[in-house]
Amino acid sequence: LLVMYLTNIRKNHKERYNSIYRYSYEVVLRSYLFGEIDWDLAILKLKKLKKPLNRKILTDVLLTFKENLRGEMDSQIPQIFIKLGLEEDSLKLTKSAFYFRRIEGMKALTNLDPENAKGIIPNFLNDSHITVRTEAQVSYVRLYPENPFEFLKTLTKPFPRWTQLSSFYIFRLHQVPVPAFVDYLDSEIPTVRNFSLRMIIFFQQLENASAIYKLLDSPLEMTRFLSIRAINDLRLYEGKPIIKNMYQSE
Repeated sequence: LLVMYLTNIRKNHKERYNSIYRYSYEVVLRSYLFGEIDWDLAILKLKKLKKPLNRKILTDVLLTFKENLRGEMDSQIPQIFIKLGLEEDSLKLTKSAFYFRRIEGMKALTNLDPENAKGIIPNFLNDSHITVRTEAQVSYVRLYPENPFEFLKTLTKPFPRWTQLSSFYIFRLHQVPVPAFVDYLDSEIPTVRNFSLRMIIFFQQLENASAIYKLLDSPLEMTRFLSIRAINDLRLYEGKPIIKNMYQSE
């Protein structure tokens, strides 16, 4: 009971501490972003900047601002992140032995320091921990809008449905140009091929007919299923005889 009591006191103290400093930092940074105070005064008002917990709170505040503020302030927020040296903290987190800290570091860098993130994210695309891989792959889509799914060519591990959905959501949210998904149909990973087929169907990429026909012979049922669906939905009439011939064996 004593241990529970002391643990509860410590937990409540930490929550109050976080709440107080988060509110304080939000007020100061909001005033700076809206031009009410200059940077020198903002620095004076940001207390305990050297304490690791406070720096983490500051990063969380900036991530919230980045998600919700637009226009000129959208470009100012990463500048604050760099000015305060918070990118160094995030870089250290990406080297942590704990997977959740590596994810925390990647998320902060992707949103607040994309240039540094580009040098870090590719290292985690095939990480042994699935959650770390997911974060890295979703971040890649955002960081490389010119080739958002190029990482599919380097994958050595499966590309699970949840990661596919998360990547697709970021892809659509940021209105990234649509790549030619036929480029990934020759992947050795079945989940990558299946994802590419789904994207070909969704974006009606009719130029991929010959590559789709080849996948009708796949030993994997889901790949054959998606290939048949692509032929139907894209109205690839040259594939009709092939489907008729394979009908009895399905």
